[in-house]
Amino acid sequence: MLVKKADGSLEKFEGGKILRTCRRAGLSEESSKTVLQHVTQKSYDKIPTNVLMKIILKEMKKHDTSAFMKFNLRASLAELSPDGIFFEVYMKRLLEEYGYNVKHAQIARGNCSRHEIDLIAEKGNAKIMIECKHHRNQHTFAGLSDAMVTWAAFEDTKEKNRFTEAWLVCSTKISEHAIRYGQCKKLVMMGWANRLGDMIEDKKFYPVTVIESMRGNSVEKAFNLGVLTVQDVVNSDPGKLSKIFGENYQKAIAEAKAVLGD
Repeated sequence: MLVKKADGSLEKFEGGKILRTCRRAGLSEESSKTVLQHVTQKSYDKIPTNVLMKIILKEMKKHDTSAFMKFNLRASLAELSPDGIFFEVYMKRLLEEYGYNVKHAQIARGNCSRHEIDLIAEKGNAKIMIECKHHRNQHTFAGLSDAMVTWAAFEDTKEKNRFTEAWLVCSTKISEHAIRYGQCKKLVMMGWANRLGDMIEDKKFYPVTVIESMRGNSVEKAFNLGVLTVQDVVNSDPGKLSKIFGENYQKAIAEAKAVLGD
């Protein structure tokens, strides 16, 4: 059985991949096997990946709500904001969790022009120019043009700003053409399937949009109140949370704790 990807290409249906993903999200081995069995029965040849994902999520939610929320992480990143600013701030805070000193929304002077730089991260001897790409559609790829623009900005600014590296960070996946270009230029590519998902999981630094109580509530309001992650929900006072979630703020706290395993 084949699966049709968002770019139209086909790949083999891999039950093992679904099992591993379910287990990583926190589902038990028995429940993971049950989910795979149901998904296999409901799937068909050349099933679109977005349809397959809906089936997986629906079955997973029946077994473990917190696992379902973590599995839905890529969609939650896509829901972070109506524009890219929230994702940029989220990435700033994620990198700070890894010990980087990060500045947001900087202007860097280059040999030929001035450039708006999303993030500048420093750690040890490294000074990194980072371009962030956020997509509202979780199936949209960062493409070759994104990689080329990032590298061009780095080439123009690296001397005057002493940048040692350039990164392209995307909330979704990165196209194969962009990845090959990045490998050739030594441009670090960080997307959903290229380190970003692992970095979030390792620190349990889930965006607030992971929890179900965030559905229908204002992400912008949460952002303005400093509630951008699941940890922020757990650590914030009830007065602040009630402004975001209303009377359901206690449910939001319970969901956040479940995702974190508290």
